Amino acid sequence: MCTEFVTKTSLPTCKITASVRGDGMVNPGDTLIDYGSDVRFIATPNIGYKIDSVIISGLNKGEITSYTFSNVQSDSNIRVVFKIKSYTVSASSSANGSISPKGDTLVKHGEDVTYTIVPNTGYKIDSVIVNGLNKGEITSYTFSNVQSDSNIRVIFIKIPVSNKKATESRFFVSPNPTSGKLTIDNRLPTMKGQVYIYNAAGVWVDMFSISNRITELNLSHLTPGIYLLQFGNERVKLLIK
Repeated sequence: MCTEFVTKTSLPTCKITASVRGDGMVNPGDTLIDYGSDVRFIATPNIGYKIDSVIISGLNKGEITSYTFSNVQSDSNIRVVFKIKSYTVSASSSANGSISPKGDTLVKHGEDVTYTIVPNTGYKIDSVIVNGLNKGEITSYTFSNVQSDSNIRVIFIKIPVSNKKATESRFFVSPNPTSGKLTIDNRLPTMKGQVYIYNAAGVWVDMFSISNRITELNLSHLTPGIYLLQFGNERVKLLIK
């Protein structure tokens, strides 16, 4: 019931008590209205906040922005709860490297989040794309003062290995490309050692020993494709067709 009277002969005046929790306001505040009248309240969150709930006389009306008390016949109350906004930052990458944190990260309004990017051995960062913009070959990126959903994607590529010119190299293979048979001409001071073969994905697939300057090999057992031969610090790209 309404509990306040202006005069003994007048209709009672009803009181609507308004309160908030969090960063925002409700207008009007505490209000006295005539019995049977209507009054509308508007909830306004501060920047970076949103309405969590509007509670009318103990009943949660949800995330509404306004509420009208109609034909008021008793004292009532309205309580608005505000909460800070959160945004999703999505992080992903191609194979052969990592980005941390990965996946979806919830970030509160105005906060920062930093991502660290690490390529696998033999690979490098090709590009870091933030919200559609290529930021280049950076190793970390910070979203500062986050105020919206965002995304970051990293592309890794294999570090290219090219054949050295004859004037620079002392480790030669021929013919290249080859259908299987291969001659190694090792002019390095070290004649003996192991030659390792890696496929285009950087996976070790074979190994053999050499001990002379000229070594004949048969690699016909390997699937046609691009391979990397490594002897010590010398690397040669080989095409098997």
